[in-house]
Amino acid sequence: AFISVRNACVLLKMSPRKARPPAPAPSWTSRGTLFLILLVFYAAVLSCLFYRLEWVPEPQPASSPQHVFSEERAMAHVIDLSETIGDRQVSSPGLQKATEYMMEEARKVQALAAGRSDVVVKVLKQRVAGAVSMSFTRINFTNVYRGLDNVMLVILPLKQTGGAPPSSGSSGDEDAAADLARWWPEGGPQALLIASHYDSAVCSTGAADDVSQVAVMLETARVVLSRPQLPAAPVVFLWTGGEEPISPAAHGWMQRSPLVPRLGAFINLEAMGGGGLPIIFQHTGAWTLEAYARGAPHARGARVAQDVFDAHIIPADSDYRMFSARHYGNLPGVDVAFIVDSTAYHTYRDRADRFKKGILQEMGENLVGATYTFTQYLAEHPEQAADPAEVQERAAYFDLLGCIMVSYRDKLAQVLHNVPLALALGLPLLVPAAATKGRKNMPSLAAAYRAMLGGAARTLASVLLAVLLPVVGGVVRVLATGKPMIWFDQHWVGHLLYLPLGAVGVLIPQLYLYENARANNPENQGLYVSAQLQGCALTSGLICSALTAGGLTGNAMAFGTSGLLAALWSPLVATPRLRLLSLLLGLALAVVPLLLGGSIVGVFIAVMMERMALAGSTSVVLGDMVVAVLCGAASLAVSCGALLPPIAYSISGVRKPVIGTLLLISLGTAAYSNAFIAPYSPSSPKRIVLNHILHTQHSLQEGTCTAAACPAATAAATAYGDPERVADLAEAAAAMGPGSAAAAPAAAPDPTAPASEPGEASESCLAPGGDDGACRAAEAPEPVAVDESARAVAAMTGGQTAVKSSEVLQPPTMHVVSARMSYAVTDSTPLSAIFDVTTADLVPADGREFTPVFPLGSLLTGCTTRAKLPATPLVARLPGLVKVSEHVDVQAGVKRLQLAMFNERPSWGVLNVTGDLAAWSFTEQLAPSRIAGEGSGLQYVARFTTQDPEPFWHFWLDVRLPQDSNTTTPSSQGTTAGSGRVRIEMSVSYLDRTAELEEALSRLPTYVSESWLATVYYSEWEF
Repeated sequence: AFISVRNACVLLKMSPRKARPPAPAPSWTSRGTLFLILLVFYAAVLSCLFYRLEWVPEPQPASSPQHVFSEERAMAHVIDLSETIGDRQVSSPGLQKATEYMMEEARKVQALAAGRSDVVVKVLKQRVAGAVSMSFTRINFTNVYRGLDNVMLVILPLKQTGGAPPSSGSSGDEDAAADLARWWPEGGPQALLIASHYDSAVCSTGAADDVSQVAVMLETARVVLSRPQLPAAPVVFLWTGGEEPISPAAHGWMQRSPLVPRLGAFINLEAMGGGGLPIIFQHTGAWTLEAYARGAPHARGARVAQDVFDAHIIPADSDYRMFSARHYGNLPGVDVAFIVDSTAYHTYRDRADRFKKGILQEMGENLVGATYTFTQYLAEHPEQAADPAEVQERAAYFDLLGCIMVSYRDKLAQVLHNVPLALALGLPLLVPAAATKGRKNMPSLAAAYRAMLGGAARTLASVLLAVLLPVVGGVVRVLATGKPMIWFDQHWVGHLLYLPLGAVGVLIPQLYLYENARANNPENQGLYVSAQLQGCALTSGLICSALTAGGLTGNAMAFGTSGLLAALWSPLVATPRLRLLSLLLGLALAVVPLLLGGSIVGVFIAVMMERMALAGSTSVVLGDMVVAVLCGAASLAVSCGALLPPIAYSISGVRKPVIGTLLLISLGTAAYSNAFIAPYSPSSPKRIVLNHILHTQHSLQEGTCTAAACPAATAAATAYGDPERVADLAEAAAAMGPGSAAAAPAAAPDPTAPASEPGEASESCLAPGGDDGACRAAEAPEPVAVDESARAVAAMTGGQTAVKSSEVLQPPTMHVVSARMSYAVTDSTPLSAIFDVTTADLVPADGREFTPVFPLGSLLTGCTTRAKLPATPLVARLPGLVKVSEHVDVQAGVKRLQLAMFNERPSWGVLNVTGDLAAWSFTEQLAPSRIAGEGSGLQYVARFTTQDPEPFWHFWLDVRLPQDSNTTTPSSQGTTAGSGRVRIEMSVSYLDRTAELEEALSRLPTYVSESWLATVYYSEWEF
């Protein structure tokens, strides 16, 4: 039996056998294991990221020790200002109450120093007037103001003065100027300025913007004076009383306060919402950023925010521009702001009950710490702090989970941000991650660079598709459903709409990486994966270098870290088998880029989703396009670029289900949101701008507007009255000739408009009646004396008046000829989606409906309807212009017009001057601008705001005379260049909530909130 078995075995061994198939090439790594490791990695890192973004310190109660910042103590000021006082807009009575409150609270803080011999504390108040030429949203204008108050609290450590100032006290700023050398001797370190504003936006009580920061400053000042160790340099706490009209109060303070020469740096505090997350979003002078990062225990922010702000992408501004040496001021400093929950920004939803607990505590602890580090630097490095080169130097910076802030200066960034590109170009020399066919064990350098370029092309395609697919999907969805910004109230809708599309765009160029790796080199698939990483390093490095060269240093950081990660990871994966240690090391290197990119883009998505409510209504797809781009960027940030090859390799066996699932999530969300989700809610409202516009006219005489010369008034009369009467008016004006003092009939009334109530004749003439249907003129008002305060204000604003103190000015006799109600939306959702207006109610738009909110009017769209007159007159005498005098300088070729604007009470307004101006009294600089509407010639626009009750505002215009004439005879050229004439359009806005405006609001859904509400008196004049 044994022999038989042996023989059988021998025969079997000798018999022919089928050739075995070749053994499968060894896999680079287990795709399932790699997928699970990546899944755990992302879950851990992103969970940590979301937790830290939501984290705030524990709020401290009012019973906390006096040297500890207490959110509860600060919140008491928020309640007092935003709820007890309420509205604090410039021109409102509440602003004066707020000024008195700030003076009272500052004196309470001052009292803490009563028993100390090492410090003097001063409380000061200053009233400012002036003007500044500005550009906002790339539109030129001049911001003119008067009667705005600023409140200051000065903490002056005595050891820094070199002398012994007197005891603490309070005074007006004028007294302080004369006494400054006595109580603040020269020779010590420069002071730190800390600023916020206590006025509120129109249609808001401003609990977050900016009472939250006002309260933080008051509590910080109290904490500083309660500690035995004082700051190393003086500290000036400044609360401005006029920031919302584009920072006029801060400008006036910087121009006229005697404290300004004693300043060395500033910290400006702002807020967009009550959700917290205080970030540095602007800075001037790299040392200020470094000082803030050292002192603030929870410093947050990234340079990307400053890049976006400097590009004027977001229509917003703050007092920072007035202080900063990079703009209108002369100081280095930082701008810090709360940025979360801006859905209530500039609405009456901005209340204290929306505040997230802990946000004031976080900001307060940061500010207390930064106060000491700023003043320490000012005391120890006075020359460096004031060095112009240091002041202009900026830094790239980012925070890691609010635990640590990394920063390096722009000069170093110019070097560091080119390192990823240099590494990428040298990688094929170190890791030749490709092999030539037929010589798989002998890689060639040319093939290695070709492989890297192929990887770079795939990475670039991922970058482009990550942005393109969400944008296309968003545009198609909006146009198909007619529902833009469906995600505004519920942000998860936007995330599920666009993040999956971004992920699909990122993955598409990488889907066949597994098959390509096996085909390229079956024995060493890691070489192909390494080549893709080298390509990622090359693409990211090129983008980083280009952005840095273009000044977008913050944006360059994200691509730089991605390129650096890819370059470092490339050698780790260029092996036949991926080692677990190499994978874990690569993932550890990816933590910082993932946290950096994820936090930046995640915060920007949340902020921009909310800010799109005020981004303008010029395009129905604008909001969705912006959010889609950011979601695409988030997909790139989450992949870090360098993680794309491992991710694509891990899902190669299930790529079709993965792509299908992502597309299904996006399409399913689109269908569900279209059927069941509303874009707005009372807590996340849609904003609207509402103006009750009253067109007014004066009698036809020099200094007023004729029917032929003022197209807007003629258009209004045409829309509301009898066209034949308009023709008669124009004919009468032509017959009388320019400059005639004869009166002509005003436009006929609208027969469909309700008749005026008895007693309204002094304000309107819409009601039929009188001789030949003419309007009844207002009763002649009492003349108003020109006092010395008016002359002082005119001098402060650069105006010059020829009126003597013994003379009086007669306010113009005005009457209303038409009334309109103008509705405008501020986001992508059109007005028709929320407001059903019949065609019969509509009236033609003349392009001037948005003049009251200039320069933001160019971002708005809406409609204009017929309207009633105010049931209760807002003023006894309507606003208008008065020509005080006229002087011709033949040699200079100009005519100087001395004018006075009459305005019975404090208000907001706009002057649009059309003509060939050589100069005006407001500013030395003349910057041409443009308000939509008919007419030719250069336009010069002045916004004005005032808290001063003085009714007359004096100014002058120098108008170039015709070259062929040295007289004041009007040229046939109208108001074109060299005509010697000007046309002035004046809009005066009163912010009262009248019955007519309330009725207009009642026609709108409950989820609509007003961001601007005004009764506007509009008139046109020609001189």
